[in-house]
Amino acid sequence: MSAACGQLSALLTVQENARADKAAGVIGDEAYRAQLDAVQFGVEQIPTIPEPQNSFGNAGAYLSSLGDTAFDPGATEWGELVDRLGAECQASESPVGISRTQGG
Repeated sequence: MSAACGQLSALLTVQENARADKAAGVIGDEAYRAQLDAVQFGVEQIPTIPEPQNSFGNAGAYLSSLGDTAFDPGATEWGELVDRLGAECQASESPVGISRTQGG
């Protein structure tokens, strides 16, 4: 579980920095979308074995279900999944951390 939580930390760091950079005008729409696509792909690849009942499987399934719909990191369902993942990582003593590059 700790490896999956570490991967999630890295991917959420990309997500949150992309959001901050977009809001600050540091990156444009194309770069923003490319970074979110990378986050989506990365989360879908996080292995759920040997613990297939954790929320990593749910997060991957949610993102995969989007199909051609653009991943929105502000979507309520994604936020709820991230909250559950964070709680599971915390409970396994592998807390999720995000490193911000813009203003925070």
